[in-house]
Amino acid sequence: MIASSVRVLATAAVAVVVLVGVLNYDLHARSVDALRSPAAAPASLHEALAALTAQVPPQCADPFRQPGFLAAKDGEPRSARWVPFGDAAVAARPAPPSALYPPVDAAGQAVAPVFTEALPPADVLGAAPRNWLADLVDYHKLLERIDAYKIAGKQFDLTASEQRLVRELNWVHGRRLLLMGDSVDRHMAQIFCREFGHDSLETATQRNADGTVRVHGGKHTTASCHLPLLNFTIAHWHIASMYTMRPDWWWLDHVDTVAFEERFPKYYLPDLAHVAGLDGAAPDLVLFQSGLWDERVFRENAIAKFPGTKPEAMKVFPLAKEGRQLVWDELEFFRARFRKFVGLIKTTFPGTPLMYRALTSRREQTANDLPTINMDRLNRHVAVAEDIEVFEWARLVQGFSAEYLDYLHVGHGTGSVLWGQMVLYYLFRAAGGYVHEGRGVRGAPAIALGAPAADGWAECHPYNVHWGGR
Repeated sequence: MIASSVRVLATAAVAVVVLVGVLNYDLHARSVDALRSPAAAPASLHEALAALTAQVPPQCADPFRQPGFLAAKDGEPRSARWVPFGDAAVAARPAPPSALYPPVDAAGQAVAPVFTEALPPADVLGAAPRNWLADLVDYHKLLERIDAYKIAGKQFDLTASEQRLVRELNWVHGRRLLLMGDSVDRHMAQIFCREFGHDSLETATQRNADGTVRVHGGKHTTASCHLPLLNFTIAHWHIASMYTMRPDWWWLDHVDTVAFEERFPKYYLPDLAHVAGLDGAAPDLVLFQSGLWDERVFRENAIAKFPGTKPEAMKVFPLAKEGRQLVWDELEFFRARFRKFVGLIKTTFPGTPLMYRALTSRREQTANDLPTINMDRLNRHVAVAEDIEVFEWARLVQGFSAEYLDYLHVGHGTGSVLWGQMVLYYLFRAAGGYVHEGRGVRGAPAIALGAPAADGWAECHPYNVHWGGR
């Protein structure tokens, strides 16, 4: 019967959790001992940062913050893997025959280098970050089969590989991911959910605290998709820039509320119950950003103040032109507003893991991206000042213009698969997990070790708060 199979599975899962917890505890204890060892005071900030980097425990090294290579089989986006160049498996590889000099064969004849389309070798891919998305798709298919057997009243016995999949992926159940940003984030959520046969649908109605329905929201407010078999939800709260008011010149008639101070009580807070995670109060992870709409706001604001027509303004008025950097006044405004926005997020979700989602560029990167680059640099500064990590997906997919849906939005492809892998990697950390040598490793319960349960986010967070450079 399914019940007996599940009981056996649960017993095996407990044993694995205990063994993995011991591994985690040993790794963590050794890294903490290393940090507590006496050392001479660094002579400079550079030496201090170098020392901190050298002491990062292996389970806390974020592979997506390291330079690397996005490897994938041609025509198979789901095979995409991020391969950090600094990984030990990569660094230990000898020079290939094609790189030898002089380029001659055993007979002394000149030989031109030969290159193939082969993926990185198995040992390199084996140490790369886990392909969480592919594994979760397989796990979801397994749940669909189990559900079908259950409905038919049949017994479903798990194979050894299926039991392992359940043990390693069951942490996903009940999780909530909140995206606070623009249509780039919404598109990614929709593409992610389509991997599981579901769409991200815009919310047309919302409920008040007493449960009554009020007709609010709709386009460019809140959206979400829910995967019932996983009880997993991705919610999207559209941020309509850092502007402080809704002016007459606003380019979208249906956007009647702009300032985030007004959008929070009107659209977002009524949606809190929808995004609450296992603690019943907050999502498990929040990714946030603002920039693309702000870029247009600054330009439209200048055009509105020009006495002539819009074409004239864009031709002769410096602040109305495309392809310019932001001016200092605009940066000062944006910094003050973005810091307040971050503060409101932290107040709304105290203690929740937060990440700044770095800003994407257009499909064809030109001078029109200068304002976005300005704001991304500023946002990184604010993130570090606020003790927040950076979600670097935008940088990792830069240049993959063939995968864009249009001039602005990344479509389905290796980039969207990487997005899915990354959000699951960070969700796993937010759920308290460690990642070691590319695999997911959970901390055991305190009762099993006589020590506090491992918390992959809290323990690793101090090592991963850095702006990344640009």
